[in-house]
Formats: sequence, structure tokens, C-alpha cells
Amino acid sequence: MTTDTAQILFLHGASSSGKSTLARALQDALPVPFWHISIDHLRDSGVLPSHRFKSGEFDWKAARPRFFDGYHQSPRGLCAGRQSSHSGAYSRR
Repeated sequence: MTTDTAQILFLHGASSSGKSTLARALQDALPVPFWHISIDHLRDSGVLPSHRFKSGEFDWKAARPRFFDGYHQSPRGLCAGRQSSHSGAYSRR
């Protein structure tokens, strides 16, 4: 299966509802590779400076809307990469 269009699957649900389990099962079953990116991965990888929010140095209530807005807009940016001058790096050939 090849395609020149981006395919995005959003899994939305409550904490511990099985989203990551379903994503892993899909990765094992689908004929094409895909990324599984979750808020937990970003938090646990250190992308978000959690310790600075916990210490009170940063205000999570003020930063939270921007964080989630950026997270929800990121798939559009990933898809736009296919149309950039570096599109060959993102192609499946």
C-alpha cells in the first residue's frame, strides 16, 4: 500500500481507556508503518520541563492551553513536511 497523502488516525479517550494498546495493535497489524505519538510520550521524554512546572517556576495553568494547542496542531506540521523542499526525506519509496 503506497500513498502520496498523509494519513492520520486520532485516538481520543479518557486516561487508561486503551488508546496506546490499540495504537500498538494497529502498528503490528497494518501494512504500512506509522508513528504513535501521545501526550505521555512527550511528558516522559522531557519535552515538557515538568520539574519546572512542579517547582512553581513555570505556571502550568497559563502554559497548558498553549501546550495542548501546539500538540493538536503538530500533525498538520508533520504532514506539511511532505510538501517542503525536503520532501524526499519523508517519502516512502
